[in-house]
Amino acid sequence: ELLWDGLAHTRVRVLVDGEVERNETTLDFELYLAHGIGFGARMLAHTPFGNENLGKLAYGGGLYSTRLVPFARRVRVVAHLPPFDTVSRTFWFIARGVERMPLVLRGSLMPLPPAARLRLYTVRAHAAAPFERVMLANTSAGGAVHAVVQQFDSHNAHYLG
Repeated sequence: ELLWDGLAHTRVRVLVDGEVERNETTLDFELYLAHGIGFGARMLAHTPFGNENLGKLAYGGGLYSTRLVPFARRVRVVAHLPPFDTVSRTFWFIARGVERMPLVLRGSLMPLPPAARLRLYTVRAHAAAPFERVMLANTSAGGAVHAVVQQFDSHNAHYLG
């Protein structure tokens, strides 16, 4: 079975370069949220969609992402099942990379510096008040925004209107 209930909450960690030795990561995400599918979105879990960056294949199929992860010499990808999923699963992850290749932001001609890294900032389980502004990321480091993914839940069917 390619899709199982815990797949949405499967955690993927991508460790690059020195992070591998320190076992720390700046990319640590839940699989469905990283692919634009909200938690508990059973309908979307079986609906194919996609573009050049990410997508979900047909019913029973997998997910894909072509996001570029800058690295210098080493990459490790680790998948963790959620604690409530106690069955052994097979998880396939294909990573392709090129060493010493300049990385250019998609849609631009601007090359990134060799030390550039992809970082993930998250806000989890925040109960926002009506009309509250929520800080999505706060960093003093320079950089570019690659993507923003948001998932909301409310008892009010008009909460986004």
